[in-house]
Amino acid sequence: MSRHVVGLDPNPVTGSKRTLVYGFDPPLSSYFWQEWDEGIEENDGLVDEGDSRFTGMSNSDFFEKLKGLGNVPEPHLHAIAMDLPF
Repeated sequence: MSRHVVGLDPNPVTGSKRTLVYGFDPPLSSYFWQEWDEGIEENDGLVDEGDSRFTGMSNSDFFEKLKGLGNVPEPHLHAIAMDLPF
């Protein structure tokens, strides 16, 4: 299983730190992601999450979501576009 953590731009309203956690789980052949915001107390700061196995998110939707959040390395985006682990 790969798990990567990247910092995102601060929350534009509160200025709080935001983090993206994403990766690939080979046994499930599934991509996953979670967006965290330290300025939100609800759900321990979890803003949004998804995966390609249990939520039915397509690889193209996953690619667009991560690309839209920013700071994801290009080789990881290329692997997702080609449906490969990274």
